[in-house]
Amino acid sequence: MNPKFAVIVSMLGQYKDRFTVYGVERTLAERFALASQVKDLTGVEMVYPFEFENMEEVNKLLIANKLKCSAVNVNLKADAKFHRGSFTSPYPEIRTEAIHYLKEAMNIAAVLGCFMVTVCPLADGHDYPFEVDYRQAWRWLREGIAEAGHYRSDVKISLEYKPSETRTHDIMNSAGIALHLCNQIGLPNLGVTLDIGHALFNGETPAQIVSLLAETERLFLVHLNDNYRDFDSDMIPGTVNLWDLMETLLYLDEVGYEGWLVSDVSPARLDPVRVTNMTFTFVQTTLLLLEKIKATELRRLIGEHDVLNTMTHILKSLREG
Repeated sequence: MNPKFAVIVSMLGQYKDRFTVYGVERTLAERFALASQVKDLTGVEMVYPFEFENMEEVNKLLIANKLKCSAVNVNLKADAKFHRGSFTSPYPEIRTEAIHYLKEAMNIAAVLGCFMVTVCPLADGHDYPFEVDYRQAWRWLREGIAEAGHYRSDVKISLEYKPSETRTHDIMNSAGIALHLCNQIGLPNLGVTLDIGHALFNGETPAQIVSLLAETERLFLVHLNDNYRDFDSDMIPGTVNLWDLMETLLYLDEVGYEGWLVSDVSPARLDPVRVTNMTFTFVQTTLLLLEKIKATELRRLIGEHDVLNTMTHILKSLREG
């Protein structure tokens, strides 16, 4: 596997949670300057609309820092108008604007040559029982994504799911739901972003999700992070769930994934450049561990369905290394 590393460039700026603010506010140019200090980084995922106010500046920064735009990340949660939903807002003008956001981001993705947008509609869902008409909300979501998908068949739309936050229950809350939406619409340019932290938080096995999505050619993008399976903490991948990271990378290699591996890690109290470097170091080191363990032999043992033999092989390989 020859990984292509990118970072969500907004993660190199100021970070806020419910209680406090971390880091300092940085201009787009300052965030790019930090990105250029990250070893092995070749791409940046940029957030629409906030980081595309000046397309001339965007192009200059990409060229000057020798970086590619890996994907355009469509933000449909930050603006107050989306607080009651974007694609599923009860107000038709807001639903129309959400679709417009997605279409404009697709145009930008084509101009920048990445031909990929990713969207995580976190404002779409519910907080209380009896709050929304679930059937109508699903139809609105499906219609909105379908309209954007038909708009430009040359640009991929990668749907990022999450169980909760900002709503207590997000409408697209699992890999299965995201895949079901893709299959209902039936367009080849619709796929899914596997955010490893979201999968862990949702009680899923990320490697299984890789296999599921790849089987239907819907695995479009991978976001790297980690957590304790209780909250989307956006920690450095492998620091908590190393076995899951190793198994995920094993299956990404097995299915022939050639897309971006994107750091979606929040530095919070730590230095953002060091955190992003450590993110990719964990991935590269885990890939080296897979080489030491002899991935071909590991796959053969998995096929024998004797987990004790498999783990014995892994532990022996690590000890002998």
